Amino acid sequence: MHDSQKRAITVQGRFMAPVCIGAPAFIRESNGYRKTSTVCAVLLDIPQITVIETQNSVYSNSENVRFVMNNKIDWVIHLVANGACDECGRTENGFRPYICNAHTHGLAAYEHMDLQLVLSYSPHEIARILNTLGLRIQAGERFEPGAMVSGIFEDCDVRLDLFEETGRNVLRVIIPDSHGRFPEDPQCAEPYRLQRMKTEELHVKEGMPS
Repeated sequence: MHDSQKRAITVQGRFMAPVCIGAPAFIRESNGYRKTSTVCAVLLDIPQITVIETQNSVYSNSENVRFVMNNKIDWVIHLVANGACDECGRTENGFRPYICNAHTHGLAAYEHMDLQLVLSYSPHEIARILNTLGLRIQAGERFEPGAMVSGIFEDCDVRLDLFEETGRNVLRVIIPDSHGRFPEDPQCAEPYRLQRMKTEELHVKEGMPS
């Protein structure tokens, strides 16, 4: 079912963590729990709003679900990380520990650089971060290299730095460590300090997957 044909459902409750792609989600409501059909995508997950797309519907705990429905995610996220690929079955093990190369394709349609994230969070969290920024770009925000961006995490801002990824410029989402230290700080903890590395340096074995 195409997402434009799916029902938009606003729930009066909260999503039970974790919300996992490929499994049902559970929503705690005043009269009990609601179970959704299989989750296809996490469209938005910020402190105030969660929006998920399932096989049959689009659920949100905010009326702002209409914003997401009217502003379709029309970019893709390419995640290359250590582990087995669900599609081709190949195993990748060349990245440094806790590091990946997650990046978007398609934000050029909004005359904006694509985004990159290199900390190996869960696919759900990577999608949340990149899609949240992508939706803000789609809505008209413009980010420049060095910009400090709020609204991604409750307890810190992130920074967008200019990097090259397979021959194109991207804005890499730089996340501080638990003490608020960015990678240029000598006291910054691993793997956060590795975010300063060039894209080709993230992969320690010969050949850089794109």
